[in-house]
Amino acid sequence: MAATIDAELRRAVAAAAAGGDASRLSALLDGCGGGDALDLVDALSEHALQDGVPCELTPLMAAAAGAHAPTMRVLMQRGASATAGDGRGRTAAHEAAVADDPAAACLALLAQAVTEREPEAEPAVPAQAVPRIGPATIRLLTAKAKGGVQPLHAAAEAGRAGNVQFLIGALGGSDNGSEGAAALVAAVKGGWTAAHFAATNGHAQCLSLLCEQDALPVCAA
Repeated sequence: MAATIDAELRRAVAAAAAGGDASRLSALLDGCGGGDALDLVDALSEHALQDGVPCELTPLMAAAAGAHAPTMRVLMQRGASATAGDGRGRTAAHEAAVADDPAAACLALLAQAVTEREPEAEPAVPAQAVPRIGPATIRLLTAKAKGGVQPLHAAAEAGRAGNVQFLIGALGGSDNGSEGAAALVAAVKGGWTAAHFAATNGHAQCLSLLCEQDALPVCAA
């Protein structure tokens, strides 16, 4: 019986996260023990994404895919990992990167959560500002999924200009060193950069943002 209840609770948490129901999600997590809540916020559950392919996502990834920033905040306040991923290597940052979120609020929320845990954390910054971020946040925003796909590649392929702009600002900021800047010209397996994805899919605004960078090789053929 306990296993059935656990399965039902897991499905309920997953559904609330994917649907952006922050109040329902809070009630579900507050109604179970602390240890159970920690297990639930990072549990993988099956979801059908926009392409219709079933994928296992954590509740935070599901919330990020729907651009549900308040729901993401509920999960992270209860211990959800911003860096937890699935079998494809995708994380909440990958899902947030392809979400329809012009203000890039979900990416900013993830970056802020990780930055606050780093030594000498900087104050929170607006989504469109250029944040000064540390190594752990750079790793979050440059996490590689299957084939070497990083959040910037995913955002450019999906045509999410707001998310591309945020990632360029975060990774290419003058205080963020070569590791962040290198992500702007990083290629996936096969040699494609973010600019290639933007150009091939006809996302002119994303391509323009990428080509404004000093790292011109990102716009090569």
